[in-house]
Amino acid sequence: MIEKKLYLVDGHALVYRAYYAFVRNPLTNSKGLPTSAIFGFTNYLLRLIENYSCPYLAVVMDSSVPTFRHEMYEQYKAHREEMPDDLKIQMPLIRDLISAFNIPIIKKDGLEADDLIACLTNKAANNGFEVYLVTKDKDLMQLIGPKVKMLAPDGTGTLQIINTEDVVKKMGVGPEKIVDYLALIGDASDNIPGVPGVGPKTAIKILESGGSVENILRDSSVLQNPKLIQKINENKELLKISKDLATLKCDVDVMLELDDLLRVNPDREKCIALFKELDFISFLRHPLFGESKKFQPKVNIITEVNQIREIVNTIKKTGFMCIDTQTTNLLPRAADLIGFTIAIDPNEAFYIPIGYLHCDLKSVINIFNEILQDPSIKKIGQNLKYDYQIFKNEGVCLKGITFDTMIAAYLLDPGKRTYDLDVLATEWLEIEITPFNELVDEKKGRTFSDIPLDKAAEYAAEIGCLPLLLMNNLENELVKQNCMKLFNEIEMPLVSVLAELEWHGMLIDTNLLNQLSEEYKVTLEKLSEEIFQIAGEQINLNSPKQIGEILFDKLNLPAAKKTKNGAHSTSVDILEKLAPDYPIVQKILDYRESQKLLSTYIDALPQQILPKSGRVHSSFNQTVTATGRLSSTNPNLQNIPVRTDTSKRIRQAFIAEKGKVLVSADYSQIELRILAHLSEDPFLIQAFVNDQDIHTQTASAIYGVFPEMVTSEMRRAAKTINFGLMYGMGPINLSRQLGISFAEAKSFIDKYFEQFPTIKKFMESTISKARELGFTETLLGRKRFHPEINSKNRTIREAAERMAINTPVQGTAADIIKIAMIQINNQINDFCDNARMLLQVHDELVFEATEDHAEKFCSWVVNKMCNAYKLIVPLKVDGGIGSNWSEAH
Repeated sequence: MIEKKLYLVDGHALVYRAYYAFVRNPLTNSKGLPTSAIFGFTNYLLRLIENYSCPYLAVVMDSSVPTFRHEMYEQYKAHREEMPDDLKIQMPLIRDLISAFNIPIIKKDGLEADDLIACLTNKAANNGFEVYLVTKDKDLMQLIGPKVKMLAPDGTGTLQIINTEDVVKKMGVGPEKIVDYLALIGDASDNIPGVPGVGPKTAIKILESGGSVENILRDSSVLQNPKLIQKINENKELLKISKDLATLKCDVDVMLELDDLLRVNPDREKCIALFKELDFISFLRHPLFGESKKFQPKVNIITEVNQIREIVNTIKKTGFMCIDTQTTNLLPRAADLIGFTIAIDPNEAFYIPIGYLHCDLKSVINIFNEILQDPSIKKIGQNLKYDYQIFKNEGVCLKGITFDTMIAAYLLDPGKRTYDLDVLATEWLEIEITPFNELVDEKKGRTFSDIPLDKAAEYAAEIGCLPLLLMNNLENELVKQNCMKLFNEIEMPLVSVLAELEWHGMLIDTNLLNQLSEEYKVTLEKLSEEIFQIAGEQINLNSPKQIGEILFDKLNLPAAKKTKNGAHSTSVDILEKLAPDYPIVQKILDYRESQKLLSTYIDALPQQILPKSGRVHSSFNQTVTATGRLSSTNPNLQNIPVRTDTSKRIRQAFIAEKGKVLVSADYSQIELRILAHLSEDPFLIQAFVNDQDIHTQTASAIYGVFPEMVTSEMRRAAKTINFGLMYGMGPINLSRQLGISFAEAKSFIDKYFEQFPTIKKFMESTISKARELGFTETLLGRKRFHPEINSKNRTIREAAERMAINTPVQGTAADIIKIAMIQINNQINDFCDNARMLLQVHDELVFEATEDHAEKFCSWVVNKMCNAYKLIVPLKVDGGIGSNWSEAH
C-alpha cells in the first residue's frame, strides 16, 4: 500500500531561498551560466525525497498573470522588486529540472501558488491524506492542523517540521488565527496594509481580548482599550481588505486528481544530461539516479625488492606508467611519502607501502630511479605537479610527464569549478571511486598513514588506475577540439616548471614584516579613533551593519541600496562614490584596505614559512582561470596591490638568499601589443614598432593635440581606456574611474573609436564569431566558451560579450609567458647553473641568481621573453635586479 502522504512544494518561495543562500558566493557553470538557485532547489528536492520518500509530490508555482487580489487592491505587491536578472535566467532550467524529476508543476492563471496549495491541501485532507507543505511562508501556516504540517527549510538546507504547537510558539497565535494576525499587522513584502501602528505584540493582545477580526469589526468595544478601539475604528476598511487579502482561497476546483500526483522515479537520462550541463557532478552519484558503477581494480601490495625489480622491468618494456603518491600533507614540500602506486593496466595496480617494505625507502627509490628519470618512459597521472615535488623531496627528478588528466579536462572545459579525480570519474566514465574524505579527516588528525593497509591499497589502486581509463576519452576529445598541440607543447611541459617554482619557494624577511605589522596596527588604531570621533560613538568597524547604521541612519549620508536583510549596503563601490564628499567614508575604506593587507600578507606570510626550507611555497595553479592565466594560492601573490607604497613595502619582504639577487623580467603592455596584432590597427602597430609611449600617442590622437602637449591627466585618461576596452569597459565604469560625467565618458569612448575604427571592427568581429561558434580562442588555440552571448537577458549577454573580447587578448598573453617559462627552464642550467625561476605573477617572472652573473642573466632572460612568440609588433620586457622583489621590479 502506498502511504497517503502528499508533499506540496512552494516552488517560487523555495527558489528564492535557494538563490539568496548563495548571494555572496554565487555559483556558475563552466559556460558562465548562473546556477545558484538551480543547485539549491535541486538539493532541496533531493533531500526531501531522500528523507521523506514523498509518495505523492507536486511543485506549485505562481502564474505571471495578475490575480484576484490585484483586482481587489491595486497596491497589492506593488512594492515588490522585480526578479533579479541572474535568477530570471535560471527559471526555465528549474522548470526543466522539475520536469526531468517527473514531478507535476501546478499553476493557474488568476491564482497564487498559496491559493492552489490551500485548495490541494483541503482536497487531500478530506480524502484521508497527511499533507506536508514544503515552505517557510507564514501565510500558509493558516493551513496547519491535525492532518497538515509544514516542512520549513532552514539555513543549512535541511527541513524542519512545524506543527500547530510550533506555530503558537513562533507566531504567538494558533493556525486558526494566523489570517486575523496577518490582517492586523499587515505584510510589507506583499504590501498588505494592516492597521497602522499595530505590531505583532499588539496584534496578539487584540486577538486575545477580541477573539477575531470579525468580532472586532462588529464591535470594537470588546477591546476595552480606548487607543486600540480608536485605531480599529479609524482603519476598519483597511482591516477588512487586509483580512480578504490574507485569506487563502480554498474552494477552487483545480481539475486535478490526487492520483496524478503519485511520485514516479526521475527520468535518469534527462537528469544526468542536465546535471552535466550545469556542472552538478556530485548529484550524478545520488542513489535516486541509479547506482554508479564502483571502480574496483585489482591491487597487488608490493613489499619485496625482487617484486619491485619485476615491475621496473615490465615498465621498461611497455614504455609508460601511471603513477600516484600517497603522503601526509597536501603541501608537497612539507609531505612525507607513505606509499606510491604504479599501474600499466587500467584494471590492475601495484601499491608500494613504505612502512611495510622489507627494505628501506632509499633502496626502493634507487631501483625506481632509472625509470622515474627516464624521459622516454611516459608518465601519466592526475595532478603530476604534486607527485613531481614528492619525488624531488627524495632526490629524484621525475621526467617524461606526458599526460595529466586534470589538465586535459581543464583544457576541454576551462570554466569548471573542479577537476578532481572523483568528479572526472563520474562525469566521463559514470563510475564511482572512494571519496578521499571518507578515509582521511585532517580535523580529527586522521591521515592516510592511519588507514588500514588493505583499505589504503584499495584506494591507491583506484586513483592509480583511473587516469589510464580517463586518458583515452580525454585524448580523443582533445584531438576533436584541436587542442593537442596546446596540451603537448605548452600545458604538459609547464607542469615540471611550476613544480620547480613551488618546490624552491621564496625567502621572506620576517623582521621587516614584524616592523610593518606594528606600523599597521598603529595606523588601524589611529583610523579607528578618527572614525569614532566623526561618528560620535565607538562601533565595530568589521560590522557592515553597524557601519551602515552610522553612515546612513545617524549621519544621514545618501544611501544607495539595501541588502536582502534590509540593512544598508556598505560595499566598496557604494563607499567609493561617497568618499570624495565625506571624510569618514574615505577613512573607513582606508581602514578596510589596511586591515586586509595586515591579515592577508603582513601577518600571514611569516606563518606560511615552511620550517624545513625556511621559505614560503606558493602553489601555482594551472586549472583555475578560464583565460589560461596562472593563479597562485597560499599565499596569493596575484592580489598584492600594484605600484602603491604599500605594495612596494610588502614586496621588499621577498628577498634573495645571501650572495644572490632577485632578477625581475616583466612584459611591457603585452595585452595592448596583442591587441595591435589581432586588430592590425595601423596606429598601434606604428607606435609599438617605433617604441613610442602608447598612452601619450593615444591621448594625442583622441584630444587632437601634439604628443608634446599631452598632459598627465590626458595620458591617464588614455591609459584607462586603452586597458579598459579590452575588458569591455563602458561609459559607466569609465566615468567612475576618471571622475567625469557619463556623457563625457561616452563622448570619450566615441572619439576613441573614431580614431581607431580597426579596433572597433576587431571587437565587433570577435563578438560576431563568438555568437556563431559559441567560443573565442587565443592565437595558440586555447578556447573559452561563451554560451550566454546569445542570451535574451541584456545583462548576461553583455557580460559574455566582454569576456569574448578579453579572452583572445588575455589568453594569448597567458600562453606567451608560459612559452617563455618553458624555454627558459629548458636552458637555464646550461646558461647559469646557479639561477632559479621563483615566481610568476601576471606578466612578470622573478628569478634568483648569483650577484656576479645577474646582469648577464637578466639580459638573457629579457631576450628569451622578447622572442618567446612572434607578433607583428615587438614584445618588450623590462628587466631589473635587486636584493628584494621591490628593488628588482
